[in-house]
Amino acid sequence: MLMRTAGQVHASQHNDLQESQTNTFTFDLLVNSDNIKLNRFDLINIKSLPLQTDFYNPVSWNIHSGFDRENKKENLSYNNEIGIGRTLPFTSFARISFLADIGSDNLDYYIKPNSLIELFTSTNSKLGFNSSYKQYNGDYFYQNDIYSSYKYNSYIFTLKYTNDNSKNENKYFLVIKYNF
Repeated sequence: MLMRTAGQVHASQHNDLQESQTNTFTFDLLVNSDNIKLNRFDLINIKSLPLQTDFYNPVSWNIHSGFDRENKKENLSYNNEIGIGRTLPFTSFARISFLADIGSDNLDYYIKPNSLIELFTSTNSKLGFNSSYKQYNGDYFYQNDIYSSYKYNSYIFTLKYTNDNSKNENKYFLVIKYNF
């Protein structure tokens, strides 16, 4: 189980031009029957995924600096990442984003193409699939996520399944975010 707390700003407009997210000083705890450990700590994590239309051609981008365990050994590593791409509609209630990121885990540099598909099932809920592939010099790490999010008042509840090539390939998460 994963829990996320701390300050977060989240703006989401159903079937509109933008989706952006800013996390500062947020953290995830990985809770097992054996222990509790830090899974992720974001110093700053900004995603801007504005929807491209016939008349509006914005760039999608993200920037991240913090600690995470998104690597094969699941070691807590210092991560910096920046990416650029596009977000396109493919129905009136769904979008797809393609980003190309560059980054480093403890100064181990990588490139990471990733794609995100989101289906907005209502103004308060969405289903998503995210797939990424980190290519290091001589090694790689892939991660696929399937999730469902629901916004209730100032909270966002997310159930997520992750499959990757780490030592614990299949993970299930419950993420609770509070928006200030």
